[in-house]
Amino acid sequence: MLKTSYLNSRRIFWAATLLVLCCCLRPIYGQGGTGKLPPGGRNPINRPPPRTPPVSEPEIDYVISVDNAALNNGRVAGDILYRGPAPRRIRIDTSADPVCSRMNPRLEIDDPLVNRGKLANVFVYLKDGVTADGRKLAELNFPIPDNEVVLAHTGCNFMPHVLGVMVNQNVVIRNGDQTVHNVHFVPRNNTEWNQSQAVGAPPITHRFDRPEIMVRVKDNQHPWQKAYVGVLNHPFFAVTGIEGKFEIRGVPPGKYTLATWFERDGRVMETTRKVTIRAAP
Repeated sequence: MLKTSYLNSRRIFWAATLLVLCCCLRPIYGQGGTGKLPPGGRNPINRPPPRTPPVSEPEIDYVISVDNAALNNGRVAGDILYRGPAPRRIRIDTSADPVCSRMNPRLEIDDPLVNRGKLANVFVYLKDGVTADGRKLAELNFPIPDNEVVLAHTGCNFMPHVLGVMVNQNVVIRNGDQTVHNVHFVPRNNTEWNQSQAVGAPPITHRFDRPEIMVRVKDNQHPWQKAYVGVLNHPFFAVTGIEGKFEIRGVPPGKYTLATWFERDGRVMETTRKVTIRAAP
């Protein structure tokens, strides 16, 4: 009888011990786990994170063609060639303003403006450089031009779409339409400026006191209207016209970085190339 009681006590002891061990070991292996490492013998916790594919830059839609002969005469000239077929024109719904609907019932904009394979509204400028006598472009001083640069409300649209000025040069905004317009400069480096312009109101004059590529312009009254202003502390810039051509005159001999700026579908496309200006013979 004593022997049977002793054996039952040992069975109870070992059963309790086994139960405790199972409860303690279960969290280590996890619910339903095997306690074995995956094939390859590497701990998944120590695996390196998966590689993220690199973000590709938007493909540049245009090619710069520089006239090498002009470089020997103190000029940077050439044209901008557009890649691929010309995009379709975008029809604008102007019904929010009856005056715009009557004045320009079939308003369309080109985004971008391509004519026979040439690209307009590209801002071309010297980004930096060193003259032949060792002076940096940023260190040179140039007089502020006396002429005014005009940005006009014409047919419920901004004209021109892209323009360039020097720091502190006058920008004159005119309203040639029979409706109230608004000009709202939205810069990053300059002071934001926002003003309405009634029918028949006198021109408004504004100046930028810091260089900036580019200052965005919008009309709060007519959200389809937009323009861009390039502001530089030197006069070496141009905007391509309907034939895609540009010309920058009077550049001192030296080595420079020629840059182009172009906006399409909300994307900004910029590209650069090196140019060398030689003294005229």
